Amino acid sequence: MSVSDLDQKVDVVDQGSGKEEIQHANEAEALSPKERMSGLFSILAAGFGLISDGYQNNLMTMANVVFKTLYPTQYTSSVSTRVSNSLLVGAIIGQIFVGFLCDRIGRKAGLVFTTALIVLGATLATAAHGAGGSAAGLFWFLTFAR
Repeated sequence: MSVSDLDQKVDVVDQGSGKEEIQHANEAEALSPKERMSGLFSILAAGFGLISDGYQNNLMTMANVVFKTLYPTQYTSSVSTRVSNSLLVGAIIGQIFVGFLCDRIGRKAGLVFTTALIVLGATLATAAHGAGGSAAGLFWFLTFAR
């Protein structure tokens, strides 16, 4: 059996007149455009979530150096650890609850919802600032948003 044989489905149909007709149908052709777009949408949603997660991880590496320079007394090692590890804690909590969420609203809707949460968190982290210019407020906002 060749690779091309695996790509095609062969059915033998009796037309009632004694003649047999062989029908070939490529499985990719059987998908409607909506079904193909649905699969593509799921892949894109997961990809954007992964890109955003990597962006947030790598951004904090550079931000640690900048914060240490701008806020030498306020950005202590404990604050740095808290801000850096908040993304990891959020990822663990997200991994626990994404299964429950997908069971309730469906896999695709769950992917879109969690990707939207990641993008929202990245946006909030970008816009983070402390109340009245407070450095402590800035770092707590970053901890929450990440």
